[in-house]
Amino acid sequence: MVIISARRAEDSAPVIPQNIDSDATQLHRNIGNMITKNAAAVCELLFTRNDAQIRAIIQAYQQRFHENLIKNIKSKFSGHMEDALILLLERAINRADAEAERLEDSMAGLGTKDLLLVQRVVRCHWDPNFMHAVSDAYKRKYGKTLVRRIEGETRGDYVSN
Repeated sequence: MVIISARRAEDSAPVIPQNIDSDATQLHRNIGNMITKNAAAVCELLFTRNDAQIRAIIQAYQQRFHENLIKNIKSKFSGHMEDALILLLERAINRADAEAERLEDSMAGLGTKDLLLVQRVVRCHWDPNFMHAVSDAYKRKYGKTLVRRIEGETRGDYVSN
C-alpha cells in the first residue's frame, strides 16, 4: 500500500542530517528481530525517501550500528518483502548495477524468463544514457557484453500475440 500511495520524496528533496540520523535509528528499532520487527514501519520509512536520502540512511546506519543495512534486512525479511526492500536499497546505491543484476537474473539458470527480460530491457532502453550505463555495469560485473548475453539467450521473433 505504501508503494502505490506514491508518497516518495522528490529527487530534489534535500538530505537533512538530523532526519537521516533519526531515520537510521527508527529503522534499527523497527527492523528489530523476528518478534519485534515492524515491517510496515520499515516500508513506510524507506518507500517515502528519495535515493539520496536512502544512500545517506545506509551510511548512517552502518556508522551508528556497525551493521550493514542490506544484510540486516536480508536476515530479518523474506519473500517479496525482502526482494522489494533490497531492490529499493540497491537501486539507491547504484541504479545501473542493480538493473544489470536484474537482467542477469532474468536469464540465469534453466530457461530464460522471456517476458521479464523484455520488460527489463525496455525499461532500461527508454533512456539511452541509462541503457549505456547498464550495459557498462553488466560488462564490469559479468565479464561479457549484455548484447551477447541476450543474443545467446533469445531466439526467434518476439512478437506480441
